[in-house]
Amino acid sequence: MINHGIDGTMLDTRIHVGKVDVVIVPEVIEHVTNVEQFLDDIAAVDADTYVFTAPCAMQCAMRGHFSRVKHTVLEIVHEDHKCWYSPYTLANALKNHFDVKNIFWNNNISVGAICSKK
Repeated sequence: MINHGIDGTMLDTRIHVGKVDVVIVPEVIEHVTNVEQFLDDIAAVDADTYVFTAPCAMQCAMRGHFSRVKHTVLEIVHEDHKCWYSPYTLANALKNHFDVKNIFWNNNISVGAICSKK
């Protein structure tokens, strides 16, 4: 385990932990610069199920986080977010690494995916 300056610990995937039942990756993928490497690292963990969630771009539009004023687009977004995900783009990002079994809405804010290993 390694500490990244947050309350709690994060698993360093280079450490072999054996098989686990589920890997949960909540509200993280939108912060990642190199998504392919990140998903490679997550896929290296031997698990039956992988669950990902990310804030959904579509709910942001419905909540007024985007607006047009005098031909200027105003986008309200967390400064650490690298990208937005929709149900399609989340599934598309995951499909090279996992079998996407289900896409779901979480709390009317986030989109989620339940996956298994390819």
